[in-house]
Amino acid sequence: MKKILLLVSLISLVAFSYFKNSSENQATNKIFENINTENINKITFIAAENTVKLKKQEQNWEIIQPVPAAVNKEFISLFDKFISELTPESVIDANEVEAEQSIYGLIPPEMLLIIEGSFGKEVISFGKHVDFASARYLQKEKDNKIYLIKEDLFTLLNLDLNSIRSSHPIEFETDSVQSIAVLPDQQPAFVIKKNLSSWVLESVGLLFEVDRQLFQSALEKLAKLEVVEFRDQEISHLELFGLDRPILTIRILLTSKGNSRVLDLIFGKGIGKEPFYYLREVGKTSVYRIFRAAMSDWIREIDFFRYRQLFPISPDKVTINGKSIELDKQTDLTKIVALSALNASAFKTLEPKISMLCSISGKELVLELGDKVSAANQESEDSPSFVKINSDNQQYVLILSAKDMEILKGLSQL
Repeated sequence: MKKILLLVSLISLVAFSYFKNSSENQATNKIFENINTENINKITFIAAENTVKLKKQEQNWEIIQPVPAAVNKEFISLFDKFISELTPESVIDANEVEAEQSIYGLIPPEMLLIIEGSFGKEVISFGKHVDFASARYLQKEKDNKIYLIKEDLFTLLNLDLNSIRSSHPIEFETDSVQSIAVLPDQQPAFVIKKNLSSWVLESVGLLFEVDRQLFQSALEKLAKLEVVEFRDQEISHLELFGLDRPILTIRILLTSKGNSRVLDLIFGKGIGKEPFYYLREVGKTSVYRIFRAAMSDWIREIDFFRYRQLFPISPDKVTINGKSIELDKQTDLTKIVALSALNASAFKTLEPKISMLCSISGKELVLELGDKVSAANQESEDSPSFVKINSDNQQYVLILSAKDMEILKGLSQL
């Protein structure tokens, strides 16, 4: 046993001495000088039978093979790190290279890296892993030397396709949105579009101002949809993902720097009760699996997006059950903001206890104050209440907090 241990120690020592001697010729410079992702415009990885090709379009990187897809920005940072830190641990000069080169695993290589740019073209072969040195053989095309690099550097690049592609494939700037058309399968279609400094929602028989904060939140969730799983080349089997009969279709008009483009998104429910939706961008060959919660805002009733501030400005006049009320200076009705908004059909049996007629800059607003909306066995003093609104021939329901409802009901005591 002692002889075996002694033999192993001797082999390790000889190997260490070999690389130590080779490192006397170690290149102090980086393998690639003056090359980085700023002047690279194409990257190709070839390993076994798999090829992945990346191309820079302006300042954005895209995968062009095997499937068109956006590149994960973190991967580009890792690649930059690889290029900038690619300094050999040791160098085997051409006259020291073993005649039997298969020991380096470079013919054929375990992975081939091709980078192209303003500097021309560089081809790098990665060979075998050297266990005792935690390193890997590398050779540049038209260079007879063989380099030994840290295994950690190779690990930065040795990723699968889904690690290279972006998990946010439909990412866009919300500031560039001009309009968004929404077609749910169970609700009326509607369009939300810019109107000067605000947003308005249009649907059949409806036109109202949108709650900017709610809309912005829903838009940001859409712009940052995260993919749970990529399903490539399955566009011919849309029925598996419910995409043959989508539950939701969204068209987004984007304008940036004078250029406009349309983003068409189709959402399917899939099979069973899994907590996922499936997404396909029209014109792309991939299907994405996403969490349902990310899309919850877009499948609600239209009134979800309605502006929640009950009184944008203080009423000029308030009449409660036929009695004119004079508001004191301490009563600020503009601070009343609803918890949520619903279509009036949600409360067809509404039986108002108090009716208010408000005049705001010549417009009449009729409020019908109702009871609490919590289930009977869960009702408490803090339970919200509903108020039915009639304005501009439109009817809708706002859900108010107990505190705000008390403010309105308190006016009837004046």
